[in-house]
Amino acid sequence: MSLSRSVLLASAAGLLGASSAASADLPTRKAAPATQYVKLCDVGGSSGWLMPGSDTCMKLSGYVTGQVNAGNLSQQWVWFGNQVTHDSTVAGTKLGLVRGQDTWSRDAAGWTTRAVAAFDFASSTAYGPLLGHFEVFADAGNGVEPPPNQAYLNLGYLEWAGLTAGKADSFFSLISVGVTWPALFSPDRQGGNEPNLLAYTASFARGFSATLSLESQGQVGASGPGTNTQSNGVDYSQIGDLTYSGQRWPDIVGALNLKRDWGEAQASGVLHNMDVHGVDGFVLSPVGSEQKVGWAVLAGTKIKLPTLGPEDVFMVQGVYSRNAIRYSGIPVQMWGENGQVDGNGQQQFLADAYFNGLVWGTPSAWSIEAMLQHFLTPETYIFPEASVASLSWSNTGGLISPNMTSWIVGVDIGWTPVTNLNFDVDLDYQTTNQARPTAYVGLNPWVGNSSGFVGRLRITRNF
Repeated sequence: MSLSRSVLLASAAGLLGASSAASADLPTRKAAPATQYVKLCDVGGSSGWLMPGSDTCMKLSGYVTGQVNAGNLSQQWVWFGNQVTHDSTVAGTKLGLVRGQDTWSRDAAGWTTRAVAAFDFASSTAYGPLLGHFEVFADAGNGVEPPPNQAYLNLGYLEWAGLTAGKADSFFSLISVGVTWPALFSPDRQGGNEPNLLAYTASFARGFSATLSLESQGQVGASGPGTNTQSNGVDYSQIGDLTYSGQRWPDIVGALNLKRDWGEAQASGVLHNMDVHGVDGFVLSPVGSEQKVGWAVLAGTKIKLPTLGPEDVFMVQGVYSRNAIRYSGIPVQMWGENGQVDGNGQQQFLADAYFNGLVWGTPSAWSIEAMLQHFLTPETYIFPEASVASLSWSNTGGLISPNMTSWIVGVDIGWTPVTNLNFDVDLDYQTTNQARPTAYVGLNPWVGNSSGFVGRLRITRNF
């Protein structure tokens, strides 16, 4: 015992001595703190993390959504050409409406999956924040009205000192096409079909700003067709067609905007270059051309409703257009089927002009859309919406419907059981009435009324 105790005491003394020697070798200054590998930042309202070796703040966001789609099928009607199972013309003579072959063969149910990744970049400059944003959509689907199975750039732009350049939401619209997946009558170009643009916004006191924006007319990749509209791919070869002569100058948008504690208001206008060639409906050759300045005007507002709830908002806007029909929102309606809802009814003739081989016709159109964002509880919400549009044609020779009126009503009901997870049920109904052309002498009766509904269950994970 005595020997063991002596050994332990000697060992302890040695360890203490070694420890004291090691301590004497340590520097007297305080040790450096551990490296912070991720540094949080907030520049210009963009919260994220500081990129290593840079003064740029980066943020990643997006969502993944899976959807089940459904709609009713009735009877589809088409004019002529390759959409029918039998010959509908005799020596170029119009025989009238015929039943389409693709009503019975099209889907009444389907699936859609979308993944979105968005990146924001911000840094401070002497002239204010330098911001950059881009987002990539990837879609996959089948069945009723699926999106194309592809990935594409939906947005990509920079902002600095009042300048906006790139692929961004149009400055013409105040609100987008609605909260449900099918579209209301809206000028579009927000949430899809966004233009390439170059814009300058001047900000003034009390929330007032003015914007001048030069925006592209042409197709903007996979996200949309632009603003040039020539019967939307419908086969109207027997009643006249249009061919655009290329972009001559961009759509010129001017907007006045006011943001206050109560909400937001906007008035805007656009000039749309229309330089088209007409195609003779009988010999199918270019005959004549027309150049016009199409235009559209918009007024809208967003009103906060704090008495209902802290996040409740009522939104409404109205548009009137002439020779610029896409700005009325009519080509965008529902699935963009020109009045046919899931194949029900007949298509409308939608274009920036009309040519029947002899005369030019002019479209005038207006639309109104309204939405309410109402939270029943912090976890549940209901977003009702409605839209109405009207189209009138002049100087067409009575060969197409002289006027059209259509209504769309819908609702989105949602539930957020946990943060960043949403369950939504959409339901939309559309009814359309087209007047009979005065010169219509078809073998089949004129079918001017069409209606139908579509529904959708969406499950979305946001990040």
